[in-house]
Formats: sequence, structure tokens, C-alpha cells
Amino acid sequence: MGKHWIVPSSIGLPNSGPCRRHLANTFVMVMICLSCLSCGDGRVHTSAGEDQGRLSAIVMVYSRACRDKGTPPAATADLMTILAKAGAGEDVLTSTRDGEPFVIIWNLDLLGKYQGSTAPLAYEQNGVDGKRLVVNCRREVSEVSDAEFGQLKFPAGHKPVKSGR
Repeated sequence: MGKHWIVPSSIGLPNSGPCRRHLANTFVMVMICLSCLSCGDGRVHTSAGEDQGRLSAIVMVYSRACRDKGTPPAATADLMTILAKAGAGEDVLTSTRDGEPFVIIWNLDLLGKYQGSTAPLAYEQNGVDGKRLVVNCRREVSEVSDAEFGQLKFPAGHKPVKSGR
């Protein structure tokens, strides 16, 4: 028998099976990341790892908002309640690398049309050294060059923010 995480039923996971264990493990890891992010020392960090964690948290909270509301989030306010419950602040929505808020693409149904999609969900406005971090709807975080960023297939209606640096 393998290890099983005990997860409160209030987070709405399936009742049993491998899907529940995977979701439970993912939820626990995101909560650990969020709690670490909220315990910073106030200094600006330039770690790609920290911002990868922030982007992972954004897509996890976005997905949770889709599930809880039954509709995709349309604005930052739709994510704030979930972030607050996790003990994280609005700073999770800002890149430590470029100091700018992440660009979040709103109204993407992660439980419907965009489930499993490689379309970007959020990304750094400027990044550093000609590279930006991007997270897609599959929850994959990657660092892409400006040229690669220009080749990404964004959801219809979204105009990518051009780097100002």
C-alpha cells in the first residue's frame, strides 16, 4: 500500500482513487509553495525558481476558481479569495524577476475548451535577459526567448504584451 495524503474534503477533490491522490499531492505542494512565498523577507529576488512557483500557484488558483464558480475567472478579484484562504497575498501575482505583475489571460475555461491546452495562461511582462517565464493551461512553466514568445499560440482575442526592455 502506498502513502495517502489526508486532504480536507472541503477542497472538493474526488472521493477516492488515483486521481484524488494526484490532486491531493498537487494541492499540498501548491499550498507549501504559497506559504513559502508569503514568508519573504521583503527583498527583491531574481530567482526563476521562485517565479516558476508563483506561476504554478496562479494556474492552480485559476483552475480552482473555474471549478468553484463554474465559470472562468474574469479579474484578479476572482483569485484573491482563494489566495487569501491559502495564506498568500497579492504579491504572488507579481514577478520578482522584472518587478511587474504577471499578465493573466482571463476567461479561459480550464475545465472545458482549454483543458489540457498548450495556450499560455499567464506570463511575465518583461522577464530578464530577453527571456520570459510562461505557464500554459497544462500547468507547464517554461522560460522562452523573445523569439519563442512571439511564436506562442495565444487564445483568440488576447494581444500579447510586448516587452518594454
